[in-house]
Amino acid sequence: MPLPRPARDTRLQDLIQHADTNRWIDQDAKMASDLLRTYRNLVHPLAEKRAKHSADFDPADLCWSTVNAVLNDLAASSPHWRIERRSWFECCFALEGAHGLG
Repeated sequence: MPLPRPARDTRLQDLIQHADTNRWIDQDAKMASDLLRTYRNLVHPLAEKRAKHSADFDPADLCWSTVNAVLNDLAASSPHWRIERRSWFECCFALEGAHGLG
């Protein structure tokens, strides 16, 4: 089932849910993605200041592992798309075409 609007105009929460609903990602990748989305909101400069939080390399490493897990699941769910060294945006646009998200 396609998204109601192009992937680039869709909230991250909706993209995660859509990938889960279509079984493109495993449950562990969905749960980790939801945590990553919440953490992403915390590292906004104003949110960091209010929460007296400072981002460092350890959470960044955890986030990167989640991104890799999701990309692996997405690649496994589509025989027409394979993982290459690409930027995050290139991956999103490649997935948009492979999974009919456009």
